[in-house]
Amino acid sequence: MSSNPEASICLFSSVEDQSFADDLERVLSSFGIRVWRAERDSKAGRTIFHEQERKLEDAECIIILWSNKSAQSDTLREIAGKARDRHALIPVLIEQNVLEPRESYGLPTENLSDWNRRTNDHSGIRRLRKKIDELKSNNQIKPQNSNYNNLIKQLKPEHWISIIGLIITAILGITSNEWIRCSLGVDKSSCIKNKGSSSKPTITSTPKHTSGKVQPDVTLSSNTSTTPTPTPRFTTTPIQPDVTLSSNTSIEPIQSSFCSRSFNFVQSQTTPFSGRYNNDGQPLYIFEIWMTETEDVRQQVNYVQYQLHPTFDQPFQIRNDPSDGFKLSGYAWDGFRIPITINCKDNTSRQQLIDLIITR
Repeated sequence: MSSNPEASICLFSSVEDQSFADDLERVLSSFGIRVWRAERDSKAGRTIFHEQERKLEDAECIIILWSNKSAQSDTLREIAGKARDRHALIPVLIEQNVLEPRESYGLPTENLSDWNRRTNDHSGIRRLRKKIDELKSNNQIKPQNSNYNNLIKQLKPEHWISIIGLIITAILGITSNEWIRCSLGVDKSSCIKNKGSSSKPTITSTPKHTSGKVQPDVTLSSNTSTTPTPTPRFTTTPIQPDVTLSSNTSIEPIQSSFCSRSFNFVQSQTTPFSGRYNNDGQPLYIFEIWMTETEDVRQQVNYVQYQLHPTFDQPFQIRNDPSDGFKLSGYAWDGFRIPITINCKDNTSRQQLIDLIITR
């Protein structure tokens, strides 16, 4: 089937059920229904999981094929749960006597277990097409919210710092006036000092903004005193190691703490990504990286951040599940060095480096 990267209908199945998914996609395509599939339509340079998250938020409907095998998949069950929360899930049974996961309990389930996979004329196919049309109609009425959410997602940390700084600057500009602070109940001592006086302080100039500080320059009338307002200061100190290290070699710990130890990471044997290639025609390979420490050690870690190659759309990937060793999965056409930041539960962190090796 041809690639459909912008299709609004997602089709998910287990690896064992991909042949069934191929036949179902062929039938839906004959009715003009294009579907998106993660293993084929994920954009080069992005992790499969990042692409799935994006599509789960934007898709008009999400079809999941349940078999005895796929019903045991934690990944598919998580996808089903998110799709159900968005009222976009269409569960489809493709085998007899399948125990449906709780994520699809109570939802109308289409049964294709008796479909011979060659004909387009089947009652389950007709009901599936009708359900797709209904969900597409229901979920198309939200472009403004979607655009707003996309705009929020595009904001970078430095944008949020600037926005917060402007908000605090405005607040400090207001509360620098004692009469306003008294009226708002911010500083009751100002009300006591001005009790019995009907005159309001006269502001002779606007606050000055320099170097992130707010320094109000005001002249107040008699019987009014000013108390210097402490100024908050925002400081960002990114960690930028400038060293050359071999695989799994660690940078000196930031603080002497639980994170002062060295953490062991490994990568899986890379495998070809089912005939996928980058823009230059080089084959892509699936890789996985995870922490191999004991469960007790992993439980002391808040999250692990992987800094991928700059050519990735989302080079900073955070994993916070200790049960799978904070596993990162993705695909690439060649190896590169990955800085890894481990954040521990005592609010300290350390950095390590690992060389991703692509075996062909």
